[in-house]
Amino acid sequence: MQLLNMFDLIRGFSEVVDLVNTTLANHHQRVALITDQVCGRLHMDRLTCSRVVMAAMLHDVGVIPLQETSDSLFFEQDMSRHSLAGWTLLRSCYLLRLEAKIIRYHHISWRAIDTVPDEDREAACFGHLVGLADMIDMHLHSGGDAAATLKSALKKARQTGQTYSQESLAAALELCDSPGFFDNLTEKASRLQLPPQPEFMLGPEDATIFCLLFSHVIDARSPFTATHTSGVAHLVRRLHELAGLPERDRKVIFIAGLLHDIGKVGVPLDLLEKPGKLEPEEFKAVSRHAFLSQQVLSAIPGFEQVSPWGAWHHEKLNGQGYPNGLTAEDIPLESRLTAVADVLTALTEDRPYRPGMSGSGALAVLDRMVAGQAIDGEVVNLVHQHFEDLDETRRQAQNLASHYYRTLKRDILIATDTYQRSGFCPT
Repeated sequence: MQLLNMFDLIRGFSEVVDLVNTTLANHHQRVALITDQVCGRLHMDRLTCSRVVMAAMLHDVGVIPLQETSDSLFFEQDMSRHSLAGWTLLRSCYLLRLEAKIIRYHHISWRAIDTVPDEDREAACFGHLVGLADMIDMHLHSGGDAAATLKSALKKARQTGQTYSQESLAAALELCDSPGFFDNLTEKASRLQLPPQPEFMLGPEDATIFCLLFSHVIDARSPFTATHTSGVAHLVRRLHELAGLPERDRKVIFIAGLLHDIGKVGVPLDLLEKPGKLEPEEFKAVSRHAFLSQQVLSAIPGFEQVSPWGAWHHEKLNGQGYPNGLTAEDIPLESRLTAVADVLTALTEDRPYRPGMSGSGALAVLDRMVAGQAIDGEVVNLVHQHFEDLDETRRQAQNLASHYYRTLKRDILIATDTYQRSGFCPT
């Protein structure tokens, strides 16, 4: 696997966070661009600026585990909750420890900076810059004469001197006055690039750790999805090994398994957790996740193999699958492995509408799918030959993922409860 740029991965995952609320499409990229421009006017060094911009790209990631329904976002009710949830999600990844702290404090008021622990003070200052960029973007998409309203809000904030620092407000007002900056802001944001930094280039191990984190973010939406991704990733990696495919691709297929369902963040939670059969329109909405997965993964440089191997897990050999309706000659073996791993994991795990099937029941379903030319018979033969091994691989992976999910939910509750009981209000 080639080196991957962490910024490219973060940009891709920021699009996933935007899927939670489509009214905020491209919001994270715009906030990142505005943050970059403000940091530049504050003469921040490029390495530090890059870290703050990457935090801006993910600043609302905490809404994913806090989402109740497709129309209910906690950050509309209590901005501190999603900040703390985002920090809790990301802090376990050593690659994103600074970004996690910045996200924790991105709704902090300048007047509260002195109350932050010394070891977090710098990150809180950076977080306040992301919060300023967030406020600017929200104003610019509020309708009416947004630019005039924004300038008025910034000038009022400068007079009170409590919510944002005078220095950052001066930089923001200077940005507002720069000719044409806010024209085509979304297009400009989509082209944002950070200067190449050796610190942000990820080898196979770090890339896997990074993608594992975001698979947990995807699964954190619901107890019914909490272990699925982990089961598929470990299962497809073992199938890849049993099929005798090159070891050099083992991490690539694992990452494809981790991210195969990344588009499900854009599917309403009430459909994912529906206890009964989906209606045709509901099935159409759920099946769109494969298209969204393909859209996100194919846009990430270095994911030329990850995208088809992961996103094509619902393609069928008979051409009746999705998102592209591919036929057998167009579906690589790695995509076929992921498809079987996905079906086997889904059949053997508990779902809202049924308990997990027995091994014999799952194998019977796979055989019927082979007969219908939906999945690859040779791959299913591998499953028959090594079922106990594969099932134990899946079981262990899902048990670990279940423990992680419960721990994550507990940590988010602890973080938010501690905040609420402390009486400290950073906003």
